[in-house]
Amino acid sequence: MNPFNNFAKTCLTSALCYLIFVTGCEPLEFNKPQNSGNDPVIMITNPDTFNRDAVEIDWIQINSRSIVADTLRLNVSYEGGCRSHSMRMYATEPIWVMNSYQCALYLSHDDKGDPCTDLITENIGFDISLIHENVQLRIFQYGADEPMYPLLEYNGGP
Repeated sequence: MNPFNNFAKTCLTSALCYLIFVTGCEPLEFNKPQNSGNDPVIMITNPDTFNRDAVEIDWIQINSRSIVADTLRLNVSYEGGCRSHSMRMYATEPIWVMNSYQCALYLSHDDKGDPCTDLITENIGFDISLIHENVQLRIFQYGADEPMYPLLEYNGGP
């Protein structure tokens, strides 16, 4: 048996274990959400078949919200830090409720199996120009039965 082969195998195994240990314990640098800041809302054409549980995959907290031009701006918090997260906004067609059009919006967050638990807080945005003009936006928190109040007024649209 060649002693050089044993030494080489030992060195290779040690280097591999070191790499696994180092990369497995440090958060990756690309933990930002996959949201360009102006992704369009996804319109729900048939609310009767919309499955909210399928959209609200992972926990996310909406801390604040505002409308700037045709962009819905959200400050959100979620747990993560090791993987890229994906966020989408779903919107129903406006319906007439109590003397105004109202549109329900649901934020989808997919942490893509991120095992880290750092609390990440950041700003994201969605293009809401596809939504009917002069409508009140009923934005729902993750798992909430009631929308966030006050409702946001949106006067843009197609």
